[in-house]
Amino acid sequence: PQKAKLPSIASGDLQSWLARAQSSHPLVHAQQLQQEIAHTESGKFQAKYAPVVNLVALAGGDRLQGLSGNDADVTNRQMSLGVQLTIPLYSGGMREARYQEALALEDKVRNQTDYVRQQAAREARTAWLAVTTGQGQVKALEQAERSAEIKLDSTRVGRDVGDRTTLDVLNSEQELYNTRLALYRSRYQMLLAQINLSASAGELGEPRLQEINQLLTAK
Repeated sequence: PQKAKLPSIASGDLQSWLARAQSSHPLVHAQQLQQEIAHTESGKFQAKYAPVVNLVALAGGDRLQGLSGNDADVTNRQMSLGVQLTIPLYSGGMREARYQEALALEDKVRNQTDYVRQQAAREARTAWLAVTTGQGQVKALEQAERSAEIKLDSTRVGRDVGDRTTLDVLNSEQELYNTRLALYRSRYQMLLAQINLSASAGELGEPRLQEINQLLTAK
Protein backbone atom coordinates (compact mmCIF):
# COMPACT_ATOMS: atom_id res chain seq x y z
CA PRO A 1 0.00 0.00 0.00
CA GLN A 2 1.09 3.53 -0.76
CA LYS A 3 0.96 4.86 2.80
CA ALA A 4 2.20 1.70 4.53
CA LYS A 5 5.15 2.26 6.86
CA LEU A 6 8.03 -0.09 6.18
CA PRO A 7 9.42 -1.93 9.24
CA SER A 8 12.93 -1.09 10.34
CA ILE A 9 15.09 -4.02 11.46
CA ALA A 10 18.54 -2.95 10.26
CA SER A 11 19.60 -1.80 13.72
CA GLY A 12 23.28 -1.98 14.48
CA ASP A 13 26.31 -1.63 12.30
CA LEU A 14 27.56 -4.03 9.67
CA GLN A 15 30.04 -5.79 11.95
CA SER A 16 27.33 -6.80 14.43
CA TRP A 17 25.26 -8.34 11.63
CA LEU A 18 28.31 -10.19 10.30
CA ALA A 19 29.07 -11.61 13.75
CA ARG A 20 25.48 -12.76 14.23
CA ALA A 21 25.41 -14.34 10.80
CA GLN A 22 28.65 -16.26 11.39
CA SER A 23 27.35 -17.64 14.69
CA SER A 24 23.57 -17.99 14.16
CA HIS A 25 23.06 -18.78 10.48
CA PRO A 26 21.06 -22.05 10.18
CA LEU A 27 23.63 -23.57 7.82
CA VAL A 28 26.40 -22.71 10.29
CA HIS A 29 24.52 -24.58 13.04
CA ALA A 30 24.09 -27.60 10.78
CA GLN A 31 27.76 -27.57 9.81
CA GLN A 32 28.83 -27.29 13.45
CA LEU A 33 26.86 -30.45 14.20
CA GLN A 34 28.68 -32.20 11.35
CA GLN A 35 31.98 -31.04 12.81
CA GLU A 36 31.09 -32.40 16.26
CA ILE A 37 30.16 -35.76 14.71
CA ALA A 38 33.46 -35.94 12.82
CA HIS A 39 35.39 -35.02 15.97
CA THR A 40 33.60 -37.74 17.93
CA GLU A 41 34.42 -40.33 15.26
CA SER A 42 38.12 -39.48 15.24
CA GLY A 43 38.18 -39.47 19.03
CA LYS A 44 36.65 -42.94 19.07
CA PHE A 45 39.50 -44.33 16.93
CA GLN A 46 42.12 -42.41 18.90
CA ALA A 47 40.95 -43.94 22.18
CA LYS A 48 41.41 -47.44 20.78
CA TYR A 49 45.07 -46.93 19.91
CA ALA A 50 46.17 -44.69 22.75
CA PRO A 51 48.19 -45.98 25.73
CA VAL A 52 46.00 -47.23 28.58
CA VAL A 53 46.77 -47.00 32.29
CA ASN A 54 44.89 -49.39 34.59
CA LEU A 55 44.83 -49.74 38.35
CA VAL A 56 45.17 -53.46 39.08
CA ALA A 57 44.35 -55.12 42.40
CA LEU A 58 44.71 -58.87 43.07
CA ALA A 59 43.78 -60.87 46.14
CA GLY A 60 44.00 -64.64 46.71
CA GLY A 61 44.88 -67.36 49.13
CA ASP A 62 45.01 -71.09 49.79
CA ARG A 63 44.87 -73.37 52.81
CA LEU A 64 46.26 -76.88 53.28
CA GLN A 65 45.00 -78.96 56.20
CA GLY A 66 45.46 -82.62 57.01
CA LEU A 67 42.71 -85.05 57.90
CA SER A 68 43.82 -85.66 61.48
CA GLY A 69 44.56 -83.21 64.21
CA ASN A 70 48.32 -83.82 64.06
CA ASP A 71 48.65 -82.99 60.36
CA ALA A 72 50.04 -79.69 59.18
CA ASP A 73 47.77 -76.68 58.71
CA VAL A 74 49.13 -74.14 56.22
CA THR A 75 47.36 -70.97 55.22
CA ASN A 76 48.71 -68.61 52.55
CA ARG A 77 47.23 -65.26 51.54
CA GLN A 78 48.40 -62.92 48.81
CA MET A 79 47.40 -59.33 48.00
CA SER A 80 48.85 -56.97 45.43
CA LEU A 81 48.06 -53.49 44.16
CA GLY A 82 49.71 -51.88 41.15
CA VAL A 83 49.50 -49.75 38.04
CA GLN A 84 49.51 -51.40 34.62
CA LEU A 85 50.50 -49.50 31.46
CA THR A 86 49.52 -50.93 28.09
CA ILE A 87 51.11 -49.46 24.96
CA PRO A 88 49.84 -50.90 21.65
CA LEU A 89 52.77 -51.44 19.30
CA TYR A 90 50.81 -52.51 16.23
CA SER A 91 47.07 -52.58 15.72
CA GLY A 92 46.80 -53.58 12.08
CA GLY A 93 47.01 -51.56 8.89
CA MET A 94 43.26 -51.30 8.34
CA ARG A 95 42.59 -49.84 11.76
CA GLU A 96 45.34 -47.26 11.34
CA ALA A 97 44.00 -46.38 7.90
CA ARG A 98 40.50 -45.87 9.29
CA TYR A 99 41.90 -43.64 12.01
CA GLN A 100 43.76 -41.51 9.48
CA GLU A 101 40.61 -41.36 7.36
CA ALA A 102 38.63 -40.10 10.34
CA LEU A 103 41.24 -37.40 10.98
CA ALA A 104 41.14 -36.32 7.33
CA LEU A 105 37.34 -36.19 7.39
CA GLU A 106 37.39 -34.06 10.54
CA ASP A 107 39.79 -31.63 8.90
CA LYS A 108 37.58 -31.50 5.80
CA VAL A 109 34.46 -30.75 7.83
CA ARG A 110 36.33 -28.05 9.75
CA ASN A 111 37.28 -26.35 6.50
CA GLN A 112 33.70 -26.63 5.29
CA THR A 113 32.52 -24.94 8.48
CA ASP A 114 34.86 -22.01 7.83
CA TYR A 115 33.56 -21.79 4.27
CA VAL A 116 29.93 -21.78 5.43
CA ARG A 117 30.72 -18.99 7.90
CA GLN A 118 32.23 -16.94 5.08
CA GLN A 119 29.15 -17.57 2.94
CA ALA A 120 26.87 -16.48 5.79
CA ALA A 121 28.88 -13.29 6.27
CA ARG A 122 28.70 -12.61 2.53
CA GLU A 123 24.91 -13.03 2.54
CA ALA A 124 24.57 -10.72 5.55
CA ARG A 125 26.80 -8.08 3.96
CA THR A 126 24.85 -8.16 0.70
CA ALA A 127 21.50 -7.92 2.47
CA TRP A 128 22.70 -5.16 4.81
CA LEU A 129 23.95 -3.07 1.89
CA ALA A 130 20.66 -3.65 0.06
CA VAL A 131 18.70 -2.45 3.10
CA THR A 132 20.82 0.64 3.74
CA THR A 133 20.93 1.70 0.10
CA GLY A 134 17.26 0.81 -0.34
CA GLN A 135 16.22 3.13 2.47
CA GLY A 136 17.93 6.06 0.79
CA GLN A 137 16.49 5.11 -2.58
CA VAL A 138 12.96 4.91 -1.20
CA LYS A 139 13.27 8.37 0.33
CA ALA A 140 14.60 9.79 -2.93
CA LEU A 141 11.79 8.22 -4.95
CA GLU A 142 9.17 9.46 -2.49
CA GLN A 143 10.50 12.96 -3.02
CA ALA A 144 10.50 12.37 -6.78
CA GLU A 145 6.88 11.22 -6.59
CA ARG A 146 5.85 14.42 -4.82
CA SER A 147 7.68 16.47 -7.42
CA ALA A 148 5.97 14.56 -10.24
CA GLU A 149 2.56 15.14 -8.62
CA ILE A 150 3.26 18.89 -8.37
CA LYS A 151 4.42 18.95 -11.98
CA LEU A 152 1.26 17.14 -13.13
CA ASP A 153 -0.96 19.59 -11.25
CA SER A 154 0.83 22.58 -12.76
CA THR A 155 0.62 21.03 -16.23
CA ARG A 156 -3.12 20.56 -15.87
CA VAL A 157 -3.49 24.18 -14.79
CA GLY A 158 -1.40 25.23 -17.77
CA ARG A 159 -3.65 23.25 -20.09
CA ASP A 160 -6.72 24.90 -18.64
CA VAL A 161 -5.31 28.36 -19.30
CA GLY A 162 -3.99 27.41 -22.71
CA ASP A 163 -0.23 27.30 -21.97
CA ARG A 164 -0.03 23.47 -22.08
CA THR A 165 -1.49 20.82 -24.32
CA THR A 166 -3.18 17.53 -23.56
CA LEU A 167 -0.01 15.76 -24.71
CA ASP A 168 1.95 17.60 -22.04
CA VAL A 169 -0.54 16.39 -19.45
CA LEU A 170 -0.24 12.81 -20.69
CA ASN A 171 3.56 13.00 -20.54
CA SER A 172 3.40 14.31 -16.96
CA GLU A 173 1.03 11.52 -15.99
CA GLN A 174 3.36 8.96 -17.56
CA GLU A 175 6.30 10.41 -15.64
CA LEU A 176 4.35 10.23 -12.38
CA TYR A 177 3.30 6.62 -12.93
CA ASN A 178 6.84 5.58 -13.88
CA THR A 179 8.11 7.20 -10.68
CA ARG A 180 5.50 5.39 -8.61
CA LEU A 181 6.36 2.10 -10.26
CA ALA A 182 10.03 2.61 -9.42
CA LEU A 183 9.04 3.55 -5.85
CA TYR A 184 6.91 0.43 -5.34
CA ARG A 185 9.62 -1.76 -6.81
CA SER A 186 12.20 -0.18 -4.50
CA ARG A 187 9.97 -0.69 -1.45
CA TYR A 188 9.44 -4.32 -2.40
CA GLN A 189 13.16 -4.92 -2.89
CA MET A 190 13.94 -3.33 0.48
CA LEU A 191 11.36 -5.60 2.17
CA LEU A 192 12.98 -8.59 0.52
CA ALA A 193 16.41 -7.39 1.63
CA GLN A 194 15.17 -7.08 5.22
CA ILE A 195 13.89 -10.66 5.09
CA ASN A 196 17.24 -11.87 3.72
CA LEU A 197 19.11 -9.93 6.40
CA SER A 198 17.03 -11.50 9.18
CA ALA A 199 17.47 -14.95 7.63
CA SER A 200 21.24 -14.57 7.35
CA ALA A 201 21.46 -13.83 11.09
CA GLY A 202 19.13 -16.69 12.03
CA GLU A 203 16.48 -14.23 13.26
CA LEU A 204 13.76 -14.80 10.68
CA GLY A 205 10.67 -16.24 12.33
CA GLU A 206 6.94 -16.42 11.94
CA PRO A 207 6.27 -13.09 13.76
CA ARG A 208 8.44 -11.22 11.23
CA LEU A 209 6.65 -12.85 8.29
CA GLN A 210 3.24 -12.10 9.81
CA GLU A 211 4.25 -8.47 10.25
CA ILE A 212 5.22 -8.19 6.59
CA ASN A 213 2.05 -9.98 5.45
CA GLN A 214 -0.07 -7.54 7.43
CA LEU A 215 1.85 -4.69 5.86
CA LEU A 216 1.17 -6.00 2.34
CA THR A 217 -2.56 -6.40 2.97
CA ALA A 218 -3.13 -3.20 4.96
CA LYS A 219 -5.63 -0.75 3.51
